[in-house]
Amino acid sequence: MLSIGRYDHYELLGITQEAREKDINKAYRVKSLAVHPDRNPDNPEAAQKFHELKLAQQELLDPQIRAQLDTKLKSIHANAERNAKASVKRKGLLDALEESERAHKKSKTMSMAERRKKEEMENEILEEGRRLREEREKANIALESEVRANAEASSSQQGPLNTESPVRLKYNLSKRPDLTDESSIATLLGQFGSIDQSLIKLSVKPPKGKPNAPPKFATAVVIFKKVEGAFGAVGASGQEARNLRDVEVTWLGGEEPKYIKKLRESGMLKEKEHCGSSSTPSSSAPSKMSDKSPSTTQHSSTSTTSVRENPQSLSLSGSDINFESVILMRMRQAERDRLARELEDADNQ
Repeated sequence: MLSIGRYDHYELLGITQEAREKDINKAYRVKSLAVHPDRNPDNPEAAQKFHELKLAQQELLDPQIRAQLDTKLKSIHANAERNAKASVKRKGLLDALEESERAHKKSKTMSMAERRKKEEMENEILEEGRRLREEREKANIALESEVRANAEASSSQQGPLNTESPVRLKYNLSKRPDLTDESSIATLLGQFGSIDQSLIKLSVKPPKGKPNAPPKFATAVVIFKKVEGAFGAVGASGQEARNLRDVEVTWLGGEEPKYIKKLRESGMLKEKEHCGSSSTPSSSAPSKMSDKSPSTTQHSSTSTTSVRENPQSLSLSGSDINFESVILMRMRQAERDRLARELEDADNQ
């Protein structure tokens, strides 16, 4: 039985496929002497190796068998080469697949890290906005408290009508884009009295819940050097004729100063007055008290006459009041009422 396919005769003899007959015999003699059983009595595999060498010599010396062997070896070598190439290709595909999986995992990990980083940055921005908003609110509260305390202290020391009187402005920047700085506010309110522009405190605020949005509302604290200026500004709050449309002007703290309240209680100022009542200060006081008892009316008339003759004689809480300032405030109030009536008449038409 032929041994084609069992082993490579060329490799066994240590020769190439181009070897000639004498090369085959020479290689056989050398190899067979090395493994001859007589020379290797203690090696049980010597006889098997000697037999394989003899078989390889016989088949290689037979041209027909050698041709079949060469064809078989060529086929084996071609299959081995194809398998090697396929193995290399398969290994390349596996490597590419593994690399793709690693890249996908890395990308997914980086995406998650980026999302976490973005969320952290957004939380930091929100926290910073909240902190800045709280700081602004605390600063505004502290400023209002300081201004109020200074105004009260100054009122108790110098007398109400010569004391600086603070008011508060509140408006929407989109409706009043012309009021963006202290200078424009001083120009607007200068029509009512003297203002120290350096003491104007302007604060702008973004919309609620949007700390990074453009400012929407503005608040300003303005100090008039005399109370009649503040009184006129508060009275003209929101009036278009005074260019205060969409501007809310109130007393700082939300309440009238005590000396204004006392002037109202004394009858020098009324909640509403007509144009004619402001032309003659003395005529309004008697009309206010016409329904009172004779003694009360006589006392009030005497007081008004005394004030008219000596403007510095009227005293509230121990502080001198300038009668001229009272008259000016009454005229401002009358002017405000006149404008309101004109607007009402225009609407009715």
